[in-house]
Amino acid sequence: MYEERDGDTMRTALRESTEEIGVSMRDVEIIGRLDDERTLTGFVITPYVGVIPYPYNFSISRREVAYLVHLPYEHIARGEAAREVTDYKGRVETIDAIYYNGERIWGATCRILLKLKRIVDHEHGKFNLKILLLLSTGHCVVDIYQAGLPVVLPFLKDRLSLTYTMAGVIMIVANMMSSILQPVFGYLSDRKEKGFLLPAGVLAAGIGFVLLPFRQVTCRCSCS
Repeated sequence: MYEERDGDTMRTALRESTEEIGVSMRDVEIIGRLDDERTLTGFVITPYVGVIPYPYNFSISRREVAYLVHLPYEHIARGEAAREVTDYKGRVETIDAIYYNGERIWGATCRILLKLKRIVDHEHGKFNLKILLLLSTGHCVVDIYQAGLPVVLPFLKDRLSLTYTMAGVIMIVANMMSSILQPVFGYLSDRKEKGFLLPAGVLAAGIGFVLLPFRQVTCRCSCS
């Protein structure tokens, strides 16, 4: 249930997960939000989709939860929900239900799971050309900047009076930093969605090359 101290519904979902089944907020990575779902009893549920480590040591609050149902997504993806008729306060309602290992998941919970299934099925079947072109262009630009260092290095050597040793060290450090940082940022991007890393990488590489001529001016000023 939403409380004023939560601030937003995502915080409510995380707090309820902690209180009811013992999932720490630090262990949850929220990856999306689904549309609100209204129950037969008049409540409005705002569902969030999150990822937690597996396996996880749940701690159930017996005052609020009787037991957990571990429902594999593969069962939802392969199967079809049953359509059932029920009587609620004198009116006939048609509801969805999923059966798994003797358990019946129905009502709003079932509708939320089916909504998630439709989204996943749609995304799997969709080819996003815009995203592909954006990623390819960003990767291409960064590679061009990285390959540009050997091209400008002879000019830097002459204008900054670098020795061959210093020029070689620059190349070694550039290649080593690229080899080290790429897996690090790849890991961070997989763990947390960081959409800003793509434009930030291109911008940082561009700024580095733009500042190269000013390095010459700095050296001359310091020597005068």
